[in-house]
Amino acid sequence: GVALKLTPSRSAYPVGVPVEFTLDITNKGPASCWVSQVPDGVMRMVSLTRDGRAVDPGMSTGGYVDGFASHLRRNLVLLAPGELLSLSLVSEPSRTVESRQTLETASLTSTDEAALTFWPLDVPGHYVVSVRYAVPELSEAPADICAAADVPVEARFTVVGGAP
Repeated sequence: GVALKLTPSRSAYPVGVPVEFTLDITNKGPASCWVSQVPDGVMRMVSLTRDGRAVDPGMSTGGYVDGFASHLRRNLVLLAPGELLSLSLVSEPSRTVESRQTLETASLTSTDEAALTFWPLDVPGHYVVSVRYAVPELSEAPADICAAADVPVEARFTVVGGAP
């Protein structure tokens, strides 16, 4: 299986500034296995709270010319035992959520599209983000995909500023 570590690039972000994380994935197994080199489809938001209250996301779908599963398969890389892979996660303005600063997650649908979820990170407050890592079941993928992480990981940060 894999071990995860989620780290924000700083402890506080001004309103409107992209929130950046690093998701470290380490192969804890005895053999090499396949992981994704992109967060699309493999990083699952378990929860996002601001000042102890759940943050509601926006949702949409996205299509890929040859399907989302093909995109996921193309981005698999072999990770040796003990090897670490770091993924960058950065919030950006989203048209789906009124151009607000959001962190996007994607999951594979039964119709081979991406179910997109946009998590707003632009209101001042104390945030706790909890994520899991798991490669979805993919046809024509290598058999030795790294097992999902057993427990989610958390990161804490603050968004500061706004109208006086």
